[in-house]
Amino acid sequence: MSIKQAVKALQITAMKAKDKETLATARMITSAIGNAEIDARTKNKELTDSDIMATLRSMIKSRQDSIALYEKAGATDRVQAEQNEINVIKMFLPESLSRDEMIAIISPIAEKIKAGEMKSGPAMGFIKKAGGDRIDMGEAKKILDELTA
Repeated sequence: MSIKQAVKALQITAMKAKDKETLATARMITSAIGNAEIDARTKNKELTDSDIMATLRSMIKSRQDSIALYEKAGATDRVQAEQNEINVIKMFLPESLSRDEMIAIISPIAEKIKAGEMKSGPAMGFIKKAGGDRIDMGEAKKILDELTA
């Protein structure tokens, strides 16, 4: 089942269960996927599950940024609402690599950077290829910075 089909199934389940929060989030995901499809069509390419995962990660990042702002403002009700949306969005992403798995991927690249064989910009491309869709690039950058410090 594709991600798009899984979102549609969740939407139907949420409607039947009268779960307004999950339904609203599923509709937001559907809308974001629709926008990504339109963007892909303008570039004459087919939207893949990988593209959809990138869109979902972008949605999560946006909500994490909102959470940080709401926490500063003391809006705990909005923090919880945003976290609930993140939890629904994460249902459609593969489980991320653990910190240890990420360190195993990043360590050899960090050694090359320390030795002067590689710069950190291109290194992030290698890390993305090695980790595939399961790697959190924000966390990977933090780990790379720690290992090269």
